[in-house]
Amino acid sequence: MKRLAFSFFLLLAALPSFAQVSQTSGSFTPGHYYTPEGTRVEGLLRHTFGNSWGDSPDNFITFKPAPEAKEQKLTVQDISAFVTGQDSFTVKQNFDINDHDHYAKDFVRVVKSGEISLYLHYSTVSTQTRKLVLTYLLEKDGELYRMVRPANFNDQLPILIADNKELLNKIKTKEYKFADLQKIIEEYNQWYAHKGATP
Repeated sequence: MKRLAFSFFLLLAALPSFAQVSQTSGSFTPGHYYTPEGTRVEGLLRHTFGNSWGDSPDNFITFKPAPEAKEQKLTVQDISAFVTGQDSFTVKQNFDINDHDHYAKDFVRVVKSGEISLYLHYSTVSTQTRKLVLTYLLEKDGELYRMVRPANFNDQLPILIADNKELLNKIKTKEYKFADLQKIIEEYNQWYAHKGATP
């Protein structure tokens, strides 16, 4: 199936152009992470993301089991998922955020879950300024797709929701537009779940 693509940028802060890696960190918040074996570990977490070289992950967390405890850096090699505040993150493998940047494995935020899942990947770009790069990823039938550019919305999204004729018509008639992406995915998943529950 044709891959779909969208990345958008937000200006964050000035950064020297010679910097190799730029990072953006939040504050420590209560949360938990899961080990690869499925063990849940409670504590204080800080999500950090930047830009790395090659296919290295851009995201990691700093963890403290208690406010005065020593900080630990945890990556996709150490944990399988984490929750900080209201946001849940999981690990996805082998995806691109543009035509040049490929990730063997990295954390993504779970925006919507269901027959079609919607994720958000965080990264940055370092030039004369530091820019936040947010990339939507869709997952259906175990395959990841970079999300569509707004200009191609009406042509590309119907590939993934074509079995829902009513929702498809809303997109074709422009009742739903790119800004309604989360609503579209939520509506599709509700429809799919109801269809599966109907005798």
